[in-house]
Amino acid sequence: MTKPSKKKSASADSSCAPPTSGKTLLRLGIVGTVFVALCCFTPLLVALFAAIGLSAATGYLDYVLLPALVAFVALTMYALYRRKQCSSSDARVHPRTRDEHTVSPSTQNATKESETPPL
Repeated sequence: MTKPSKKKSASADSSCAPPTSGKTLLRLGIVGTVFVALCCFTPLLVALFAAIGLSAATGYLDYVLLPALVAFVALTMYALYRRKQCSSSDARVHPRTRDEHTVSPSTQNATKESETPPL
Protein backbone atom coordinates (compact mmCIF):
# COMPACT_ATOMS: atom_id res chain seq x y z
CA MET A 1 0.00 0.00 0.00
CA THR A 2 1.48 3.32 -1.01
CA LYS A 3 0.96 6.60 0.76
CA PRO A 4 -0.42 9.51 -1.26
CA SER A 5 2.14 12.15 -2.03
CA LYS A 6 1.80 15.47 -0.27
CA LYS A 7 2.76 17.62 -3.23
CA LYS A 8 0.81 20.77 -3.84
CA SER A 9 -1.58 20.93 -6.69
CA ALA A 10 -0.33 22.64 -9.82
CA SER A 11 -3.48 24.73 -9.84
CA ALA A 12 -2.95 25.94 -6.26
CA ASP A 13 -1.21 29.27 -5.92
CA SER A 14 2.23 28.58 -4.46
CA SER A 15 2.58 32.15 -3.16
CA CYS A 16 -0.35 31.64 -0.78
CA ALA A 17 0.86 30.75 2.66
CA PRO A 18 -1.20 29.02 5.34
CA PRO A 19 -3.82 31.33 6.83
CA THR A 20 -2.01 31.72 10.14
CA SER A 21 0.94 33.50 8.56
CA GLY A 22 -1.39 35.77 6.60
CA LYS A 23 -3.21 36.71 9.79
CA THR A 24 0.10 37.24 11.56
CA LEU A 25 1.30 39.55 8.81
CA LEU A 26 -1.92 41.55 8.94
CA ARG A 27 -1.84 41.78 12.74
CA LEU A 28 1.78 42.92 12.68
CA GLY A 29 0.96 45.61 10.14
CA ILE A 30 -2.05 46.93 12.06
CA VAL A 31 -0.38 46.86 15.49
CA GLY A 32 2.76 48.49 14.10
CA THR A 33 0.75 51.19 12.34
CA VAL A 34 -1.23 52.01 15.50
CA PHE A 35 1.90 52.06 17.68
CA VAL A 36 3.91 54.26 15.33
CA ALA A 37 0.91 56.56 14.79
CA LEU A 38 0.55 56.98 18.57
CA CYS A 39 4.25 57.77 18.90
CA CYS A 40 4.19 60.08 15.89
CA PHE A 41 1.05 62.12 16.55
CA THR A 42 1.10 62.29 20.36
CA PRO A 43 3.85 63.38 22.74
CA LEU A 44 4.04 59.82 24.11
CA LEU A 45 7.55 59.06 22.84
CA VAL A 46 8.82 62.58 23.62
CA ALA A 47 7.70 62.18 27.24
CA LEU A 48 9.32 58.75 27.42
CA PHE A 49 12.61 60.08 26.02
CA ALA A 50 12.52 62.98 28.47
CA ALA A 51 11.92 60.60 31.36
CA ILE A 52 14.96 58.49 30.53
CA GLY A 53 17.21 61.46 29.74
CA LEU A 54 17.25 61.29 25.94
CA SER A 55 15.38 64.53 25.22
CA ALA A 56 18.17 65.68 22.90
CA ALA A 57 17.23 62.85 20.53
CA THR A 58 13.60 63.97 20.15
CA GLY A 59 14.51 66.16 17.18
CA TYR A 60 15.46 63.07 15.23
CA LEU A 61 12.30 61.08 15.92
CA ASP A 62 10.66 62.24 12.70
CA TYR A 63 13.47 60.66 10.68
CA VAL A 64 12.57 57.29 12.19
CA LEU A 65 8.84 57.49 12.87
CA LEU A 66 7.57 58.73 9.51
CA PRO A 67 9.37 56.06 7.42
CA ALA A 68 8.28 53.43 9.97
CA LEU A 69 4.68 54.61 9.63
CA VAL A 70 4.88 54.36 5.84
CA ALA A 71 6.45 50.90 6.10
CA PHE A 72 3.77 49.57 8.45
CA VAL A 73 0.95 51.01 6.34
CA ALA A 74 2.52 49.39 3.27
CA LEU A 75 2.83 46.08 5.16
CA THR A 76 -0.85 46.24 6.10
CA MET A 77 -1.85 46.97 2.51
CA TYR A 78 0.32 44.09 1.24
CA ALA A 79 -1.21 41.68 3.77
CA LEU A 80 -4.73 42.69 2.72
CA TYR A 81 -3.82 42.34 -0.97
CA ARG A 82 -2.26 38.93 -0.37
CA ARG A 83 -5.28 37.76 1.63
CA LYS A 84 -7.59 38.84 -1.18
CA GLN A 85 -5.45 37.08 -3.80
CA CYS A 86 -5.27 33.86 -1.82
CA SER A 87 -8.99 33.81 -1.08
CA SER A 88 -9.82 34.17 -4.77
CA SER A 89 -7.38 31.46 -5.87
CA ASP A 90 -8.43 27.94 -6.85
CA ALA A 91 -11.82 27.26 -5.24
CA ARG A 92 -11.41 23.50 -5.54
CA VAL A 93 -8.50 23.40 -3.09
CA HIS A 94 -9.44 23.36 0.58
CA PRO A 95 -8.98 26.91 1.96
CA ARG A 96 -7.35 25.89 5.25
CA THR A 97 -4.43 23.85 3.98
CA ARG A 98 -4.28 24.51 0.25
CA ASP A 99 -3.46 20.83 -0.16
CA GLU A 100 -4.77 18.80 -3.07
CA HIS A 101 -5.69 15.91 -0.77
CA THR A 102 -8.16 17.91 1.30
CA VAL A 103 -10.76 18.76 -1.29
CA SER A 104 -14.20 19.93 -0.23
CA PRO A 105 -16.76 17.07 -0.08
CA SER A 106 -19.00 18.45 -2.84
CA THR A 107 -16.09 18.74 -5.26
CA GLN A 108 -14.74 15.36 -4.20
CA ASN A 109 -18.04 13.64 -5.07
CA ALA A 110 -18.15 15.36 -8.45
CA THR A 111 -14.56 14.30 -9.13
CA LYS A 112 -15.27 10.66 -8.22
CA GLU A 113 -18.32 10.56 -10.49
CA SER A 114 -16.39 12.00 -13.41
CA GLU A 115 -13.50 9.55 -12.93
CA THR A 116 -15.76 6.47 -12.87
CA PRO A 117 -15.34 4.58 -16.17
CA PRO A 118 -18.52 3.79 -18.07
CA LEU A 119 -19.78 0.21 -17.91
